[in-house]
Amino acid sequence: MRSLIFSLVTLFGLTCIAPASAVPEPFRNLDRAIRVDPISLTVIRRGHNEKIVTFVLRIVVSPNTSAEVVKAKMPRLYDALFSELAGLVGLNWPDGRVVDLDFARVRMLARVAHVAGPGNVIDIVFESIGERGL
Repeated sequence: MRSLIFSLVTLFGLTCIAPASAVPEPFRNLDRAIRVDPISLTVIRRGHNEKIVTFVLRIVVSPNTSAEVVKAKMPRLYDALFSELAGLVGLNWPDGRVVDLDFARVRMLARVAHVAGPGNVIDIVFESIGERGL
């Protein structure tokens, strides 16, 4: 419940008053995170448009890197994230999932490291994922 409330607070850009130990690990570095414009993709299964999925992501910048350095590369970073997610959404994942988030995060971090430079980005956080049937 606490993580759900924290996620909603983070989603709407409000400040959460919670001890560091109560904050889930992925959200501890969000003060160094850059929000990426939403990425919307069509999920095609068996030759038919099944749904539209929108991903809202944050790129967590290393403490040793200026956020401005990463922000300057945002158009290329967005393209890299978009193309990686588009490729992964096109796969048939088990249990009807749109994408395996752990696998996607690892692949996207590798692509981002290639664009932003090694060590400049330390994490990618899926802030929210919305699905809408067609």
